[in-house]
Amino acid sequence: MHHRAWAGVSARNHNEEHMMMNENAEDRLIARQILGLGGNLDQLDPWDEDIARRKAAEEGVELTEDHWTVLHFLRAQYDAHGDELQATKLIRELASRFKDKGGKRYLYELFPKGPISQGSRIAGIPAPEGSDDPSFGSVH
Repeated sequence: MHHRAWAGVSARNHNEEHMMMNENAEDRLIARQILGLGGNLDQLDPWDEDIARRKAAEEGVELTEDHWTVLHFLRAQYDAHGDELQATKLIRELASRFKDKGGKRYLYELFPKGPISQGSRIAGIPAPEGSDDPSFGSVH
């Protein structure tokens, strides 16, 4: 949380501003709980590799080492950037990491319903902005 000097600001104004920040945080939390579309978990908790294996099996995906690399990458990016993630940036980065195996084409072999969209569901994170755009080619 960012701190600033409160010189000249009454305690009442400080308390009102603090209450507004708390209300906004609560509103964002409620929105995240409600907006869990597409089968994605809304928060990083509760997720573990057993949950990922079950979710992958439901989606017809048998997880390999490369799948785990993608899943852990997606979770790390979500942890670092939250809702600021963009599917196009993620797919570009992943394609670069897997360029020796075929890049984007290989990622679609790993996750036939979309490396970002399906990968996010299995990784237990909300689908990033743009992953549900049919023109992006990763929505199922």
